Amino acid sequence: MKSVLKNVGMGLALVFIFFYLLGKLSSYSPAATRWIYEVQTYWQNRSLTAKMDKIKEQIAEDTMGGQTPEETFDLFLVALKAGDAKKAALYYVYNRQAEAEKNFTEALANHEEKKNTLEYFTLAREKGVKECDPKTDGCTFEYKYIEPTDRTTTVKQTGTVVEIKAGAENYMTVDIVRKNGYKIWKIEQPY
Repeated sequence: MKSVLKNVGMGLALVFIFFYLLGKLSSYSPAATRWIYEVQTYWQNRSLTAKMDKIKEQIAEDTMGGQTPEETFDLFLVALKAGDAKKAALYYVYNRQAEAEKNFTEALANHEEKKNTLEYFTLAREKGVKECDPKTDGCTFEYKYIEPTDRTTTVKQTGTVVEIKAGAENYMTVDIVRKNGYKIWKIEQPY
């Protein structure tokens, strides 16, 4: 046991000495500083490339969406109405799925939030006007309505309380896109 501790201690001491000397050298040698930077950059780039490759692979394998924006929206609504937050979130673009799942799980656990969430998406789908932009491969379903009563709401992402007056013009919007390597349509916002 003592010899193991002695060997570990020696190894740590050698590592410390190595980095100490490397630090001393780099403060005197532009070449050493450049070498350290290049090594760090190489490993960072390698790590980023691996992460990006994994994301591209997951996007290519993603089948949770429709061949049209309407199909994606309808599939999403079926999952949401069934109370399946995890499945509903899978209809979102890759980088929004975790946040969408968290928000839907919370909303579906609260009776009033569940009612409001279902109403928001159902009205946006049933009464919303669809407008698409071929340049961005995106469509927006937008339902414009007039607030019937004064109310307050809290913006989830910031916690900001907003007062909305009766008679104010308001919008329910859902953006659905097909970009970033997706072969299917995915919901981008709101989440």
